[in-house]
Amino acid sequence: MWLAVTALELLQTAPQRTDPGDAITAMLERYGPYVCYIDADTDDVPVWTETGAWVGVADTPADIGELLEAYEQRQERAGWRCECEGECGRGTHPGRCPNVHEGEAYGTGSIVFLTAAHLDHTPENVEPANLRAMCQGCHLHYDAGHHAVTRAQTRARALADAGQLAVDVGPAATPVMPPTRPQTIRALPAPATEQLLLDLPAAEGTRP
Repeated sequence: MWLAVTALELLQTAPQRTDPGDAITAMLERYGPYVCYIDADTDDVPVWTETGAWVGVADTPADIGELLEAYEQRQERAGWRCECEGECGRGTHPGRCPNVHEGEAYGTGSIVFLTAAHLDHTPENVEPANLRAMCQGCHLHYDAGHHAVTRAQTRARALADAGQLAVDVGPAATPVMPPTRPQTIRALPAPATEQLLLDLPAAEGTRP
């Protein structure tokens, strides 16, 4: 999960609220170099770094400090270097990934940001054994399969909510190409040849 804000623009002033039922129940709150999403409808508090890197979910607002402390200890334990040793499946780095936090990423030159990867893809599970400090490249590749499944489930739920039935048509059939139409190669007529008799003057110094 990522949160990236590149620019803010004030389009118009928000109207003043007079109905207490319209009160805002969610907001972004800065917590040092971190950003927290506080929602009155739930105790869970998602947290990102100010650069948009995912940190984790605190069970309650009171647990934010513990979550951030564990996050920073994990990064320091890794020496602020990506801990991926091939789990991402990219196959582009033998052994441990060389990317270092806020350094240049190998291959792309982009800025590296260490993120907290959950090995079981469960953000709520913040046990140390389930966490790995990964650069954004390794993290995205590690979660790619999980994200694909999540997108498919989200789409299926949206179709069901819209009253559309999902039809299982089975695996996609192997495409069959139409037969090749026989090609007839026409023989080209031989070009006509003509012999021209030219009366050329004899060159000087030669006999006719």
